[in-house]
Amino acid sequence: MAAPAQQSSQSVGGKSKGKAQFLPAKRARRCDAGGPRQLEPGLQGILITCNMNERKCVEEAYSLLNEYGDDMYGPEKFIDKDQQLSGSEGEDDDAEAALKKEVGDIKASTEMRLRRFQSVESGANNVVFIRTLGIEPEKLVHHILQDMYKTKKKKTRVILRMLPISGTCKAFLEDMKKYAETFLEPWFKAPNKGTFQIVYKS
Repeated sequence: MAAPAQQSSQSVGGKSKGKAQFLPAKRARRCDAGGPRQLEPGLQGILITCNMNERKCVEEAYSLLNEYGDDMYGPEKFIDKDQQLSGSEGEDDDAEAALKKEVGDIKASTEMRLRRFQSVESGANNVVFIRTLGIEPEKLVHHILQDMYKTKKKKTRVILRMLPISGTCKAFLEDMKKYAETFLEPWFKAPNKGTFQIVYKS
């Protein structure tokens, strides 16, 4: 929604005419989904680029990812809220045990709201980040591309590119080194035992 700015008065034929100017309001950040709503360190997901229509891109991404996510991992399971809360209705005399139970209930209710795929703010225009939970994004994207290549079916209109992101970190050298050690280590151990070389071109 736009916010009105100061009115500028113009004299037309001896009469002052006020004209309201509108400035775009900041996009509201919603935190009702139980998870982070903006890109932050420690997330896994899929980075998607689109052509000007981010809302349509998010809709297409949800549809596509849910279709192939159900195919690979089965339907998304949700915890019954009534069933979850029924076990925590008993009263405890011990205050410490009651406090621990309450903290556990809060964590459980937060987990119930977390979805398999959740859009978060990327901070860049025409770039959408879909956070994944309990899914390996590189395997999912590879499966999607393989199926599209075999079937020759076009399932998207505004999505241009999908890049799996195995993890995020802050753009500081020390943070990137720590994450690189964690991420690259399995590739150089058995059974992979990968090798590499650096080719310098002048």
